[in-house]
Amino acid sequence: MKLLRCLVVLCFLPGICRAQLPEYYQTINRVTWLSQGIDALLPAWIAVGMTDIHKYGNVKAVGTDHGKPATLSTRQVTGRLGNLTVNFLQPAAGQSNSYTDFLQKHKDGIFSVVHEIPTREAMDKEIQRMASLGVSVLQ
Repeated sequence: MKLLRCLVVLCFLPGICRAQLPEYYQTINRVTWLSQGIDALLPAWIAVGMTDIHKYGNVKAVGTDHGKPATLSTRQVTGRLGNLTVNFLQPAAGQSNSYTDFLQKHKDGIFSVVHEIPTREAMDKEIQRMASLGVSVLQ
């Protein structure tokens, strides 16, 4: 009987969860890949078909990190794998922020999956919705 209840819940759960997500979560705009050394990983990405590669020097982004004002310096490379844009970021040495925290804990890998939200109003509404679920803004 317990198994039957679990199966019934599992059958209805996907429809319930999907109904709660805004439509813009149906597609991925880009991913952010953090790396300790972009130059070492690019040849492998090119070998699997990455194209339209653009390299940028030291890029400074001013914003917030963990809710506090911050300036994050990174080396950046952007490329396309099919219709997916991949942003590679390599944090500058000597920083302490979300990027360096991630790299210390996980090493190189996907830091974020980015969805395109149509308006600032929709984004503010989504931030409020996520906050009500206990999810805060990291950057």
